[in-house]
Amino acid sequence: MQMSQPPAQNCASDEISLLDMLQILVKRKALIVTCVMICVVVAAAFAFLSSPVFEAAATLRIGQVNSGSDKEPSVLLEDASELVARVLAHGEIDRAAVQKGSTTIVQLTTSGQTPDEAARKLENEIREILEVHRATLAESSRPIVERIEVLDQQRQTLIKQSADIDALVEELKRREPVQAAFLVLERGTISSVINQHEAERLRLARLLTPPHVQATELLGGIGVPAAPVKPKKVLVLALAVVLGLMGGVMLAFLAELIAKAKAQSRCVASSNTAKD
Repeated sequence: MQMSQPPAQNCASDEISLLDMLQILVKRKALIVTCVMICVVVAAAFAFLSSPVFEAAATLRIGQVNSGSDKEPSVLLEDASELVARVLAHGEIDRAAVQKGSTTIVQLTTSGQTPDEAARKLENEIREILEVHRATLAESSRPIVERIEVLDQQRQTLIKQSADIDALVEELKRREPVQAAFLVLERGTISSVINQHEAERLRLARLLTPPHVQATELLGGIGVPAAPVKPKKVLVLALAVVLGLMGGVMLAFLAELIAKAKAQSRCVASSNTAKD
């Protein structure tokens, strides 16, 4: 007569309570600590052996040029989005963006292994931008400048003519008073033209001054932080500890699951042997 054997589930329970989980973590603490240490060592090697990265940042305000009329708004020397695309295409700028809510402010950021390298790369890019915009400003303002020069030349000619007429009037005043009177009228016409030229010159000159014309300028200089932006050693080590703990806990439960499966297998095998 065969003796009854206990059911297989009594060999090992499939349910794990919170207490069991804590016991597993305590039992496998060496595995967890080892996993954390490995992650920390790898993270420390990355954080302390990686080349530091420094960033330099600057803000540019795009200038504007007159539209040729004091009644029409001025136009930008270069569209902000086009400037961003152009500097990014050069490959020296890491990040470039138009400031939110603005159409004239552009923020530029570049990086280097030293603060001087990052600043130098940004300075070179800004210098190129300013040179291009100065050339654009000069070219756009040239018609107005040339018109002012023509007005100045005409004004000098008219002033000379007016002076010549004054001298002639004094000479003819006694001998030919009628002719002198006509010359006085002509001098009045010349004076009126001179006044018109002066008014036009003032109007054109205003188009070459703010707010009609503004050069592109660097706002606040180039900023270079003393500390590198990468790698962030504290953050890297903190993440390593967290990942090590997570990985260690997962490995602990996995190891316990494997051990439990082996125990169940041995229990079932011994139960079958007893039945035989």
